[in-house]
Amino acid sequence: MNDTHQQFTQGYLRKFVGIPYEDKDCYELVQYFYDDIFGIKLEKLYGSIRPTKKETEQLVNDQLEGFEEVTTPRMGDIMLIRIVGLTCHIGVYIDENRFLHSRQGVGSSLERFDKWTKRIEGYYRCRKK
Repeated sequence: MNDTHQQFTQGYLRKFVGIPYEDKDCYELVQYFYDDIFGIKLEKLYGSIRPTKKETEQLVNDQLEGFEEVTTPRMGDIMLIRIVGLTCHIGVYIDENRFLHSRQGVGSSLERFDKWTKRIEGYYRCRKK
């Protein structure tokens, strides 16, 4: 890990942690991250009413055309995660131990992979520049 990467992950990511879920759900957090870090504006998927888990699964799958699936993720890749049998959660891969995401009742956090590994459906890299 080089110094820039270490500084980025240890310092800069703090701005993405602690945001209430009501302010930014999992997809809105990914939008914020991509805009702030990469200058990429991801499409807004829904209005003021948040979709159900089933609707979210369909919305996320519809957006994958701008991404390519990768087997070896790197910092910034999107992770799709299965919850209650549906691929309806999204996060950002940070390193081999952590990812950034937002959950209802918790808000945004950097979390270890430990309990999520079996739920990860895939890693995706944005093709937009």
